[in-house]
Amino acid sequence: MTPGAAVRLLSTAPLLCVTVPGLPPSLWSCYGRNRDGKLHLRREGRDWKAAAAWMARAEWRRAQRWKPLRRPVFAVVELLHAQRPGRWDVENRLKLIFDAFTDAGVWEDDSLLRGHLALAHPVDRDEATRISLWEPELTKQDPGRSDPI
Repeated sequence: MTPGAAVRLLSTAPLLCVTVPGLPPSLWSCYGRNRDGKLHLRREGRDWKAAAAWMARAEWRRAQRWKPLRRPVFAVVELLHAQRPGRWDVENRLKLIFDAFTDAGVWEDDSLLRGHLALAHPVDRDEATRISLWEPELTKQDPGRSDPI
């Protein structure tokens, strides 16, 4: 997607907009290994993911959508966080968000995500995560599209 196409896309109304209270935990804190060495999602990650999936599913149904998307999407993720000292990795928190949308049935798989914009905003009010989705208009030259529109 060209920068001009992204600007045009973001100037239209989103397909879906979900606000989840709190922030997703980072991958480093929400995944662990059990005694057998297998990777598992810890309670903090499971709880946040379940809440995000529930809210995404509710908004998806409110928009009168009953089936998962099967077309490419573009996402904007805004992490509204309290001012924190030190470095803060935005990209490290996206996997749990996109997995929650898969669990909610918003899309068939997060491989349909053709691009995303991740932003972190310091706020004085409660922390939250806002996710907005758009369906980009694809042209015949777009290699990311194999099924008919």
